[in-house]
Order: sequence, then structure tokens, then C-alpha cells
Amino acid sequence: MKGKRLGADRKGGSSIDATIALRHFGVDPDDVTWVDSRGKPPDTERYRLQLFEKGDLDAVCCDPPHWNIAVRMGGHRLTSARDLYVLPEAGLSTTPVVIREKPELVKAMVRATLRGGEFARQNRQETIDCILRHQIHISRDLAELAWEEDHEDWGPVLDMSAYQRKTDIYTREWNLPIEPVSTYYNFSFLKEALDELKLLRGWDPAMNAAMGQSPATVA
Repeated sequence: MKGKRLGADRKGGSSIDATIALRHFGVDPDDVTWVDSRGKPPDTERYRLQLFEKGDLDAVCCDPPHWNIAVRMGGHRLTSARDLYVLPEAGLSTTPVVIREKPELVKAMVRATLRGGEFARQNRQETIDCILRHQIHISRDLAELAWEEDHEDWGPVLDMSAYQRKTDIYTREWNLPIEPVSTYYNFSFLKEALDELKLLRGWDPAMNAAMGQSPATVA
């Protein structure tokens, strides 16, 4: 792999995923030439695939269905980050001021996100139609493939060790202050919204401490 050109966001989530995968397989990330592909038209992952198709990249880091497109271009799927570790990646972010001054708005956004995800998981055809309305670069069969690969994985990660892992990774890779998980995550809105939607199927008691609550005060 030494000297190979890898398309990824050098300081983004795809870079972190790729870095962990490289180290897992015994490759020093510093031996790889990183090609920054952020913000390139028509979209970041499509731009990577164009470079890959032209031979300007030896490997790309991307999500489905884009990795499926790479395979159809003649590439080979090497690994997925989810094969190596559990990492809560996508979510909602806001400021401490908004959390403090508009808690009902924050919880409403969390509820809406959870409801949307659950709808997408249970309504295959409508979700695929929505994907095709907003992603003009893929075909229906690729949209269907993306749904098949992703729909069971989407949802809240209720494992404190996963949040600790992500906090450790991002503080190291982005040189952020080393702080407890509770500094970066607030789980109280997630738990309340899951409870209200009757989607709470499990809860790691270690997350109570990050909420500033003892087990006795959490139903």
C-alpha cells in the first residue's frame, strides 16, 4: 500500500475511518498519499469516483451506494469500518446555549430524526423513491442496494464504549481537548425521545453518568 493514492477527507470522518482501517491491517497511514476531495462538484464522493475511474486514485473511501459504484468500475471492496468497530458517526449537534435555552426544540429535533429513521427502516419503497429524488447520480438498483445494506444499521448507538471510542478518535485526530464523553454528548434528549416513541429497547447504564444522573433517578 506504500505510496498508493487514497481519496478521502484528510480531516474528516472518512479520513478517520480509513486511518483506523489502515492501521488495523498493518499499514502506516503516513505511507499513503492522501488526496483531499472535499467540496468538489457535483459532490464529494462522486468526485472521488471520477478520479478513481480515471486512474488518478488507487483507492477511495466512501459510503454505499458509492462503494458499490466503485466495484462496478472494476474495484474491489476491501473492508468497511463497521466490520472493524462500532462508531456513532451521524447525529445532531448544537451549542450548550441552545440546549440550555431551548430544550424542547432540541428534543423535538431528536424525536423527528428518530421518527424519520424508523420510517425509512420500515418503508422501503418510499425511502428509495426519496433517495432517487435527491441523489441524481445513482440508479434505482443502486438505491435499493444502499437501503438493503444500511437500513438495519441506522439508529441510535446505545453503547457507552462506542461513544468513548469516537471521543478518543476525534480528540486525537483533530487535536481537540481531552474531555469526558459527557462534554461532547448529551444523552438525556435521546433517552426521553426514545421512551416517548417506544423505541427504547436497551440502555447502557454507563450512559447515566454522562447524563449527570444516577441509576436510581433514571427510569
